[in-house]
Amino acid sequence: INQLDVDKSNLSYTKSEFHLMCSTLDASMSGGGTDEETIYATMRKLNTQDDWQFLQKTFGIRKKDVGFWNSDINGDLKKWLSDDLMDSEVDEVRRILSESNISY
Repeated sequence: INQLDVDKSNLSYTKSEFHLMCSTLDASMSGGGTDEETIYATMRKLNTQDDWQFLQKTFGIRKKDVGFWNSDINGDLKKWLSDDLMDSEVDEVRRILSESNISY
């Protein structure tokens, strides 16, 4: 995560807005169930590769509560997405990002 380069002059949102997006993503993947539509809607907000890189940096490494029966995980945004989403749903995230010429 620390190795992700970001040109902050190319960001579409304020730091506070990125923090809000991260909180939204966290909530959409925490506990039981996943809110895929919220994840997709958040990804649609991103306009540049720097937006995606900065979102990942802002998300950082977080502990994810995966419920009573499973062990919690620690991971970055991509780890959370791959843990919560089926392969076809991760492909949809990639497709949404690619519409803005953003590489996953």
